[in-house]
Amino acid sequence: MNASRQTLVVISMLCSFPAFAEFGGAKVVRVPEDGVVERCIDPYKDKVWLTLRALTVNKNKGWFTEDKDVSVLINARVQTDPMPSTPISFPLMSVAKFGPAQAGQISVPIEYAVVSGLNLTQDKIVYTGLGVEITLINLKDRNKLGNSLQALDTITSSAKLPIPSSPYIQAATYLTSFANSAVQKDIDAQKEDKAVAGAMQFNFDPNGECKAGDFEKTGTKAIVSSEGNKNDAGYVDISNMGGYCFKAKLSPSFTLSAAQSGGSDCSQVGADKFRAVSNNYIGLYLNKQVVGRVLGPSSVSERDRSESINRCRAHGSPEQVCRSIYQ
Repeated sequence: MNASRQTLVVISMLCSFPAFAEFGGAKVVRVPEDGVVERCIDPYKDKVWLTLRALTVNKNKGWFTEDKDVSVLINARVQTDPMPSTPISFPLMSVAKFGPAQAGQISVPIEYAVVSGLNLTQDKIVYTGLGVEITLINLKDRNKLGNSLQALDTITSSAKLPIPSSPYIQAATYLTSFANSAVQKDIDAQKEDKAVAGAMQFNFDPNGECKAGDFEKTGTKAIVSSEGNKNDAGYVDISNMGGYCFKAKLSPSFTLSAAQSGGSDCSQVGADKFRAVSNNYIGLYLNKQVVGRVLGPSSVSERDRSESINRCRAHGSPEQVCRSIYQ
């Protein structure tokens, strides 16, 4: 791989936030194209999977170039109840490539399971929310990554490792090798060769019902930022999200489109009214499975597993891959 063609994508998972899924001038859009029922995530009963699909951003940097290699750094933090004495962080790394998008934009097909089967209740620890912040960093020279990022790349890049299965317990050991401050220092050193590209955050309802507030459910989602090409017909005013209808193409790449509803039901808005969204946005999906309290699968856990497999398949993953993930 040519070192001069590499770019780094930094993703920080942040987990202390209000019930409304909004962060850094971005809002969550729930898209129905996966055809699977959305279900409330219960932090006391469920385990969860969070899979990033793609990031679409404006070409506001000269080094945002199609087919350029992208290294994906993920600095994950989890919030627990009770709160830890210090934040818990887990830097991860993978590789992607800038792909095509509409004029003036470029996409990053991340395809990364940041959280994989995390049991949200472990003994007396409850994991109450998840979030992600993404920064793009251009790497003209791999040697300029810094020692911490180079070590992380060597150890985790090819495997696409998720956060540990017991973050609260494993944090101390994990951070011995990759101190968050050292990773951040390497990121800060990139200066003009970095750009904040997007953010997201989710809270889970302690009642497991999602009847009040904006607690998160399973499903396919796009995190739409206020940043983007405001002169394009596809720009979405995120202060008026209720005035738009959304749809997404899930495979082979995640592409979000929107149309102004004009007060009509979205099912009545013609396909010719939709335009590719020119805002920066992140595509992802959330799955869950109830954790059985007795040996063997239950009817509810089997239902959750089937729905997770169907959603995974809708995003273009092969059947056997989806079944191996959601066992």
